[in-house]
Formats: sequence, structure tokens, C-alpha cells
Amino acid sequence: MSDEKSASQVADELVEKAHKKFQNKNYTAALQLCQAALAIYEGIGNPVGIESTLINIGQIFRGRGPIAGGGGIDDQPTVFRGRDPRAGGGGIDDRRD
Repeated sequence: MSDEKSASQVADELVEKAHKKFQNKNYTAALQLCQAALAIYEGIGNPVGIESTLINIGQIFRGRGPIAGGGGIDDQPTVFRGRDPRAGGGGIDDRRD
């Protein structure tokens, strides 16, 4: 169990570093850090970590802007999440299109 906690802590630290990179608009570094955290969360079977990290990856792509040849992205605010997506403090809107 201590190995799992240690791996989870490492992944959490990667997400925190990714958040700082994201805030500084260094999207490539933020994406790399999130991908590393995601691999750890998947390896230890942490569904909450997986979910929140996938959301973060989506927000990184949203922050980067439109992909060449693709459609535009609307101007909704971005939210970078910590490990638990259910922990208050805002979130992605849940409007239905």
C-alpha cells in the first residue's frame, strides 16, 4: 500500500507542476507532465486521478486554441483541476448543447 501512496503522491506533484506550466501558458510542458501523471494513475488504478487528469489534458488543448484545419473553440473559461474533480471551487460547466 505504501508504494501506491508514493506513486499517487508523485502523480499529484506532476499535476501541480503541470498546473504552474499551464498558468504560464507553457502548454507543451503541461501536457507532458499530465501525460506522465496519467500513466501513473492508470498504473495504480486510481480512477479519480485518471478522470481529473484527462479533464486537465482537455483544458490544455482548449488553452492552446484551435487545431489547424479544425473547428474553432468557444471562449469558455478554462479550469485546471486537482486530483478530485468533485472538490468544489468551480468546474467545467455542464450545459447541454
